[in-house]
Amino acid sequence: MPIKLLIVAATGGLGSAITRHAVSVGHNVSVLVRSAESAAAKLPDAVSVVVGDASDPGILAAAVQGVDAVAVAVGAQAKAVVENAVSVVSGIAADTQPALVMVGGSPALAMEDGSSAVTGAFGGAEWAQGLRDLHLGVTFAALEASQVGRYCMACPGTMKASEDGKPHGVHGFRPNIIDPSVAGDAATYDDVAVGIVTVAVDLVENGDASPYKNGKIALVPGENHSEM
Repeated sequence: MPIKLLIVAATGGLGSAITRHAVSVGHNVSVLVRSAESAAAKLPDAVSVVVGDASDPGILAAAVQGVDAVAVAVGAQAKAVVENAVSVVSGIAADTQPALVMVGGSPALAMEDGSSAVTGAFGGAEWAQGLRDLHLGVTFAALEASQVGRYCMACPGTMKASEDGKPHGVHGFRPNIIDPSVAGDAATYDDVAVGIVTVAVDLVENGDASPYKNGKIALVPGENHSEM
């Protein structure tokens, strides 16, 4: 069924892909963006546009009114936006509170053998450990400590260059197999968008019974893996 979905940071690479996909499958989409001009240039005409700073509690509180779910298309690096989204949604009464989907990084996921993707996929690289600590210490820590009833941290893999050479065009997937030689290991922003919208809809439709409720998931083309 169609849901009312607010997308925060909708004019970025991932945010615009989420917006396009959500509109294409019939959801009622609103977006919170900094620039009306950028939204007009990048997003479908069908969206409802709210212009403002997503780190401003008043602006975000107004934007989330009446929506079923919120997708925040920035990671923990945008700490003010992440914490504001969690705080604002926490303050909404349980009977009208939207589901909240946040973006995480693959190093924040545990691998099947219990080890971290930081060691298994990235060889213990300092930047990967830093990314893991950032997402777990900001995004997931804020979610766990919050009064948000239905949330999920959706984790695509680390960014890899797209075919045209842009450094942030393709996500690497599957924390157990971060290797560009493995078939199916990479997907575009559009593939990631399908997963994030799927998670948001499932949280809305299935509530406490959703397999994605209050956990972290790895987004893999064709399937999603929960880590509860």
